[in-house]
Amino acid sequence: VRSLKILVIDDDMWTRDLMKLLLEADNHEVDVAQTGTEGLTQFARQEYDLVMTDRAMPDMSGDQVAAAVKKVNPAMPVVLLTGFGDVMKDEGELPEGIDSILSKPVTQDELQHAIRSVIDPQGPPSEP
Repeated sequence: VRSLKILVIDDDMWTRDLMKLLLEADNHEVDVAQTGTEGLTQFARQEYDLVMTDRAMPDMSGDQVAAAVKKVNPAMPVVLLTGFGDVMKDEGELPEGIDSILSKPVTQDELQHAIRSVIDPQGPPSEP
């Protein structure tokens, strides 16, 4: 996948730092936000190729962030980060506005696969 401009929204500092580190290791440009409100403010001020958001945050949920992002740009890919990702996938749950679900803790391979799945869904298949 080409180098992307990615916005990561997560209230957990450790997760934000890890995501930034993993994404920058793949040559992506990364901005981080601590809250949904902060993330949406950044989203309104800059152009991004992808938004990644935590689901459970104190000020607004990742589902709400995704809805707000899609209202501004329906084509913007949104990846949901959650500790319940495997359960959601097993139950076939894909909230409106979410293009892919990524389970925490995140590995480099899973992250790369999630990005490919929303940026280049017609690309060659690969294992997560």
